[in-house]
Amino acid sequence: SCQGCPLAGDMLGFVPDEVVEAPVFILGQGPGADEERAGRPFVGKTGTDMENTYFPLAGLERGAVSIGNTIRCRWQRNGRRTDDLPTGRTLVDAADHCGTAHLRIPESTQLVIAQGALAWKWTQGKLSERGETWSISNWRGFLGSERLHDRPVYAVLHLADLYRDRKMTSVSRLDWKKVPAILGGSWPQPVPPPLVLDGTNDDQMEDYFDEASRTDYLALDTEFTPDNLLTLIGLGWRAGTETHGLQLRWLHGNATTRTRRRFIQRLRDVVSRGQPRIVFHNALADIPVLRESLSIVVPWEYIDDTMLADACLWPELPHDLGFLASRYSKHTKLKHLAKEDQLAYNWGDVLATLDSWEALKAGLATDCGASSDYRSQRLPLLPIIQEAHDHGIQVNQQRVEAALREYRSRCDEAARLTAAWCG
Repeated sequence: SCQGCPLAGDMLGFVPDEVVEAPVFILGQGPGADEERAGRPFVGKTGTDMENTYFPLAGLERGAVSIGNTIRCRWQRNGRRTDDLPTGRTLVDAADHCGTAHLRIPESTQLVIAQGALAWKWTQGKLSERGETWSISNWRGFLGSERLHDRPVYAVLHLADLYRDRKMTSVSRLDWKKVPAILGGSWPQPVPPPLVLDGTNDDQMEDYFDEASRTDYLALDTEFTPDNLLTLIGLGWRAGTETHGLQLRWLHGNATTRTRRRFIQRLRDVVSRGQPRIVFHNALADIPVLRESLSIVVPWEYIDDTMLADACLWPELPHDLGFLASRYSKHTKLKHLAKEDQLAYNWGDVLATLDSWEALKAGLATDCGASSDYRSQRLPLLPIIQEAHDHGIQVNQQRVEAALREYRSRCDEAARLTAAWCG
């Protein structure tokens, strides 16, 4: 059955999947030398770590979980076996051939865990695509949009990647801890629909704003052009256990002038009172858009910022909203829909901001140092930074001009020395 595969080579070194009747199938990348010698997948260091550290987090144990690889032999390059993977068409054809010829998923399987970039992209049919949209780093911690043999696919980092990037170890542990919730159906939660304003639901808009004004915090996210022209705005808040929200297309939408005017009035009232607090992810991106497009000035003392809060609590990790969503979101990923469905993309950002703030607020409450840094240092810097963006930074121009002349003189001297040295 390996005949026709571009990696077939001498037909030796094949490592079959370890398949049992179980609810989870873990699909890795490919065997290494240890797996080739043993004839079993995941028996080296990564296999040991998976069994001893990550399986317990997920409520799994070896023998009660299926384990396999996307490619089941090692690439023979220049007559020698290597752990490196081929590239381009060879890799795509090999993965497709191996999956067709050898992958057997039991009826009992409820979830496929794609461990690493190769397994992840192959299960999603994106192996030939380049770029970050479908990279494992952007999807780990989420279920894929494509299923494998009618089973949902969950993306996690390959354990070998953690040896090169230790800071992702804690994040990967959180990813594996989600597995029982996925199997139990409690994660991801259904995406609650927002109210999209179109000129026919103004009465509902009034009711929604009345409800929003009684909450503790409200997430706000804008979409805009490169020159800060508003295209779409989304709001979200929690009312008890339910999540509600409003969206308004500012460009190319159906909302009437009356609807837009009333939306601005109600939003200005909500953001100016201090209750609820307004939560942004990167406030310095959204606040200028609100000011320039809607003439709404958000008081700096009434805001929170998930990007800054996460930077105080987890300074060694990335702080973009997609990464926060992979750790904190209660819902499926919507971040990849920017071009296909901007309403869904924006609403996903609102939900991710809400979920992230809920978790970060609890984290700040238990870490006095991070909370003090966030409240007394990071947030007070925002208006200072914004003023610098608006008006520039005041400098001693005479001193700068003198320093510039000195700097250019040194550059000229260095150039002469270099020319002399090189002949």
